[in-house]
Amino acid sequence: MTDRELIDGAYAGDVELADVAEAVHRTIALLDRGELRVAQKISGEWVVNQWIKEAILLYFRITEVRT
Repeated sequence: MTDRELIDGAYAGDVELADVAEAVHRTIALLDRGELRVAQKISGEWVVNQWIKEAILLYFRITEVRT
């Protein structure tokens, strides 16, 4: 499965969070490096990459919050 498929599955509840943690961390790393974007402008319209948004939300569920 691709990272996108794993993330979509975990967000839908079909894949265990423990099984998707690495995919989520890889996606967050790509976001941090600017290689992925949550939204992009296509033909003058902003389009949200839903699976990346889901990865961010899953990240908060699998990561310990630190202050």
